[in-house]
Amino acid sequence: MADAPADDVPIGPVPPASTPAVTFISGGHTLLGVLHVPAGPGPHPVVVLLHGFPGNERNFDLAQALRQAGYAALVFHYRGSWGVGGSYAWGHVLEDAARVTRAVREEAAAAEHRLDPGRPALVGHSLGGFAALMTAAQDSAVRAVVSVAAFDLGVAAVGCRADPGAREAYAAGWQDELPPADAGPSRHRFPRSPPGVLKRVKPPVQAP
Repeated sequence: MADAPADDVPIGPVPPASTPAVTFISGGHTLLGVLHVPAGPGPHPVVVLLHGFPGNERNFDLAQALRQAGYAALVFHYRGSWGVGGSYAWGHVLEDAARVTRAVREEAAAAEHRLDPGRPALVGHSLGGFAALMTAAQDSAVRAVVSVAAFDLGVAAVGCRADPGAREAYAAGWQDELPPADAGPSRHRFPRSPPGVLKRVKPPVQAP
């Protein structure tokens, strides 16, 4: 009969999976995040998850699925959202996404959390999908990018430039959809674009 294992012998992968809270400084404000680290010594490729306009969906389900597949996955919140200080702005979303994408590759963070700084990836949804594409375009170290149902700020900008009143109408359309300052996340609705601001462009008809 084989000897029983000693009490101090670990059972299962070493080190185990973990979910540490992490922070990043961007624009002078502390961004809050949760890192989902797989079991095992690593180093693990790391995926930065970029959520959309702050509502109910924060992509923790994707983070759990990625960790089960062997990827470290980070969910963080932009300035002005989910308890983070600073003002919420589309420009700040891009700045924060770029800063965090660099931060997970820094030597200290990679060593502490068993991350592979040579294999970063971005996954974004809605507004985060736009931020993922823009960040990857500016950061050559990003190895892969996924954009899910991206909101195209470029199209919005073109529409605003083409129509002098579109910018005001577009801003008003968003403002009407925002909840009161004391409303919880469950009352947060996603904004609709004012009529005529965002127009679907039909692809050119190709000859058979």
